[in-house]
Amino acid sequence: MGAAQCAHPYEVEELRALAWKARPARRVELAYTQFGPGLPGVKAYHTSIILQDKEYSFGRLGVVQAPPFSSHNFLSREHQRMVVGHTTLTGDEMAMVLHPYFRQGTYDMIHKNCNSFTDVALYLLLGQRLNPAFRDLERAGFVAERAFNFVQAISAGTYRPNPAAAKFDVEHVLYRILDDQRRMGLK
Repeated sequence: MGAAQCAHPYEVEELRALAWKARPARRVELAYTQFGPGLPGVKAYHTSIILQDKEYSFGRLGVVQAPPFSSHNFLSREHQRMVVGHTTLTGDEMAMVLHPYFRQGTYDMIHKNCNSFTDVALYLLLGQRLNPAFRDLERAGFVAERAFNFVQAISAGTYRPNPAAAKFDVEHVLYRILDDQRRMGLK
């Protein structure tokens, strides 16, 4: 009997959580590049995550893994990075969890963009949010677009809201991730 007995269910969950926590810590970096003229007191940024010496970004192709700063190369300003913490998740695990929320063809310059992805990724990896200063211009653009199609006007009609992003809600995604983490015994 002794060795063949099964551990009590919550003992198994505790062991699973301990095994998870015993994984090696991986440095999480925020990659960011300012772009465009912005507005007085408001700056625009492209952001992504660097984890295990790979960049994870979101754009028209969905979540993309590439060498660091690959998604920033089209921007002329200096690319910057800052260490924001450490996680036990791998980059592949992060991408697997976030892929359903950030699929190819769902990118929208205002409603669901690189900063939305980085915000959710930081929450998944570290339990923290992207500093709101990185989202100033898009928040202003969202309000102006809703009120009077401002972004469509200043882009000479080249911006068209993506219907695939219309129902995207960062807060809802964060809630779903937290719920999944609780079910897996990670929170």
